[in-house]
Amino acid sequence: ARAEARGGCQTTGDAPAVALIADQFVAALLVPYAQTLRVAGAPHRVVGAAVRSYQLFNEPAYATTLLREFSQLTPEFEMMWLFTQGAPGIWNFGVMDAFVDFAEQHGLQVQGTPLVWDMFMAPFAENPDGPELRVALEAHVRALVARYRGRIASYIVVNEAIFGPQLRRNVFLDRLGPGYIADAFRWAHEEDPDAVLFFNNFGMEGISATSDF
Repeated sequence: ARAEARGGCQTTGDAPAVALIADQFVAALLVPYAQTLRVAGAPHRVVGAAVRSYQLFNEPAYATTLLREFSQLTPEFEMMWLFTQGAPGIWNFGVMDAFVDFAEQHGLQVQGTPLVWDMFMAPFAENPDGPELRVALEAHVRALVARYRGRIASYIVVNEAIFGPQLRRNVFLDRLGPGYIADAFRWAHEEDPDAVLFFNNFGMEGISATSDF
C-alpha cells in the first residue's frame, strides 16, 4: 500500500508488466537449480558417471546427457580383463581407445576401473597356479596403465577385496596371498606415476566391520 501511495506499484491494469516481473523473479529463484551437475561441481569437484560404450556411441540422447551433466567418465565394463585380453597375449583396446578419445575430445576426465577384480576375468586367468597367475596379473595391470599413461587420470586398482573384518577370499588371495594388493598398486604407479590410484569396496559408506578394517 505504501508503494502504491508513492506511485511505484504495478496494478492489475498493468497485467503484462506484472507478468514479466513475476517471470523474472521466478527465473532468478531458479538459477541455482538450473545448473548442471558438471557446472555445480566445478572447479573443485569432479562429477562422474559409469558409462557403457554401446549407449555412448549409439544413443545420442545418452551422450548428450553425459556431456551436459558430467566431467568424468568411467567405463563400466570395457576395461575388464575379459574384454581387454580374452586370451593370453591377445589384446583388444579398440573400444577403450574410442572411449578415451571421446573423453579427450570433449574435455572429460576418465577413471579406469578396475584393474584387479575377481569378476569378469578372462578364462585363462582363472585356473593357473600362483606363479603363472602373478605373471599374468602383472602383465595385465602394466599393459593397461602403460597404454593410457597421461590420458587416464585415475584408476580403481583393486576392487572389492574386503568382506567384513577380513580380506575377501578370491583367486588372488588364495594363490598370491595378501601381497597382491600392494603389488598391483606398485605396478600401476610404476607405469603412470601421475595417475591417482584408488581402492574400492562395498559396505564402507557407514560404520561397519568393513570400514574399520
